Amino acid sequence: RGAAPQFSIWHDLNRDQRVTENEVSILPDAEAKKRGLQLVSWDANITDDGTVYIGNMAFPLLDVENGIPRYTWDNVKAIPLSLPNILAIGADDRGNRYYGTAQLDEQGKFPGLTFWAKRIGEQHITKYTSDGKRLWRVGRKAMARVQNGEFSYMTSLDWVGGFVFAADMDGFVNVYTDDGLFLTRMFRGQREGADPGKDPYSITAHELGQARSYRNPQDGQTYLVSQSLEGGEHIRVYAIEGLDQVKRARGKFEVSAADLANVKPRPPRNTMESQKLS
Repeated sequence: RGAAPQFSIWHDLNRDQRVTENEVSILPDAEAKKRGLQLVSWDANITDDGTVYIGNMAFPLLDVENGIPRYTWDNVKAIPLSLPNILAIGADDRGNRYYGTAQLDEQGKFPGLTFWAKRIGEQHITKYTSDGKRLWRVGRKAMARVQNGEFSYMTSLDWVGGFVFAADMDGFVNVYTDDGLFLTRMFRGQREGADPGKDPYSITAHELGQARSYRNPQDGQTYLVSQSLEGGEHIRVYAIEGLDQVKRARGKFEVSAADLANVKPRPPRNTMESQKLS
């Protein structure tokens, strides 16, 4: 029984939307491992210069031939960051990058209430500058019912106009400011009792495989497009309102050395921080 190669690039040269052998370039798994390339990802990001980021890989644009962007494995590099599995990735207009990361296990050895939650450990969104300096990290795995800022299984994220939208397989989207403050949680999933046939805020028929957020340059409106995991059906488009009404408050506080000395470390949770997989 055959299997599709894991590391492949397809250029639809004849524009027939069908894959032919001469249109595909393959990187052997052994070579990918040697170069430190990882393809565990639900998400990708394309920058204005045509560079594609997926997993821990960066695909620089080689050229555009007859309207088709061209890429080659010879130019693909692993990003110079030590991160666990990169599930989701985004970038802002200042070159900062946002990575959704987690530890994965296909056998379901992690604690969790759902099929997907049992296959993933602690989850975070981390922001880095263009030169690789870490600025902040937010989010964590839900150990029971998902709470604000938690994830059952993160699938995608985007930066749009100062906000980070991070989707979850359970059918919701966490929204953060791009300086790491939790803002709100949008939509309702079936596991919370939502009926996708009646509830317009039920974003997916069952599992949210992907969500793409973007700003339309024609009307300046921010939109979110969702797609269910089940074969690509149940696609919905939402206009996100109220972002221009977000208010910020500022203040100052001081922390002394004595205050820090009294801080007790958070007890380890039974996820990737404390659990070793056999």
